[in-house]
Amino acid sequence: MKPYPQDFQPSTYLAAFGISGAMSGMLMCINTLLAMSRGLSLSQIALGFFLLSFFQVVFEVPSGMLGDLYGRKRVWVAAMILRLIYLPIFLFGHGIIVLLCYAYNGICNALNSGTLDAMYLENWLHARGTQRLSFGTALQQAVQFGSQATGALLGGALSTISFFRPYTANLLISIALCASCLAMVAHRIPSDTGTRHGSPLSLRGLAHGFSGQITRTLRLAGTLPLVLFCLLCVLPYGFSCIGVEGYWQPRLLDLLHGQEPGMLLGMFSCAAMVGVVMGGFAADKLIRRTHTARAQAVWYLAIRITAAFLIAAMALTVHIEYFFIGYAAYYLLLGMFTCVDSVLLQAQTPDEVRGTVMSAESLMQMTGAMAGTAVCSFWLDSGSIPGLWLFLSAAMAGGTCLCLVPVWAIRRRHQRKPLQNV
Repeated sequence: MKPYPQDFQPSTYLAAFGISGAMSGMLMCINTLLAMSRGLSLSQIALGFFLLSFFQVVFEVPSGMLGDLYGRKRVWVAAMILRLIYLPIFLFGHGIIVLLCYAYNGICNALNSGTLDAMYLENWLHARGTQRLSFGTALQQAVQFGSQATGALLGGALSTISFFRPYTANLLISIALCASCLAMVAHRIPSDTGTRHGSPLSLRGLAHGFSGQITRTLRLAGTLPLVLFCLLCVLPYGFSCIGVEGYWQPRLLDLLHGQEPGMLLGMFSCAAMVGVVMGGFAADKLIRRTHTARAQAVWYLAIRITAAFLIAAMALTVHIEYFFIGYAAYYLLLGMFTCVDSVLLQAQTPDEVRGTVMSAESLMQMTGAMAGTAVCSFWLDSGSIPGLWLFLSAAMAGGTCLCLVPVWAIRRRHQRKPLQNV
């Protein structure tokens, strides 16, 4: 049996999540402007975002399998070292070099996914138990989104400081945060072993290990309907949410009838962050009152369907105050959904494939988001945002219900399976 640290300290993991979240927020608030200042046009930036998404999708599941096989801490450390190489390029790079950095960043994001967060949830599960897992998930959400919001606010202030090249202050602080996070994790968080600890990292070994991880993950999804349901449900979630996240600002401008949004942009963004954090803690209280996975799955469905109705309500409202309430409530439900989803999936997933399953879920969400982006672009060539949101609402509700079909088929097959003589 894999050993677990008896002195598990969540604060160290949460500090790492906080530092990386602040680093992300500091760059998120200037990402497009930074690329433009380095010589990229808007069309080249769009190509850069495509490269980022493409390479993240390609490397998402292999990165999770690498963490399960050779140790998640090793993969996370490798991702941060690569990020330390990538960030300074923006200090001196220009044009095509900066464009290629988008692909490089996609690989870094994939390596970072399903590694440190998988270690945190796995150790929390073994140290604190399933009943406390929802609280651990809510804490992680609060730290990540709170620090990301703080980093965005600080990054906006630093963006006004100009020396050497534009946004140098943001980049230097981000590099310092990345290095400090790497040093803290390397010294304070114990290494995990991985299922192939000590095995040589060769092409043959990778192929054999990847094949085994894929087989175990598919077998898990085929035997546990709840795992399959969670993996499938993030596809319509990613498809629908990208349309709300990408177009709430133009929708706000439509409701203002040409007036400047001013402080409303900050209020809406803050409401989204606060809503996700509050939703996580609300889900924690909800899960503690539901002691069975079936009851939690019912809440999971109810939250998703309610979120779909809220998208439709935001599409139909013509009043700013109702739009704000619906927007805040929508992100509250997203926070609840993320927490319940994490508890359902983590409680059912064995340790040896935890990173692989988390990366597979992330891959499904990104695939849905990429498809949703294409649909949104096509729709808005001649359609309206309210019409798009009504379509996305139906897609989320209908897609979630369709995910029940293979789950029902697996349960029925298991029920009909004849008993074996022992």
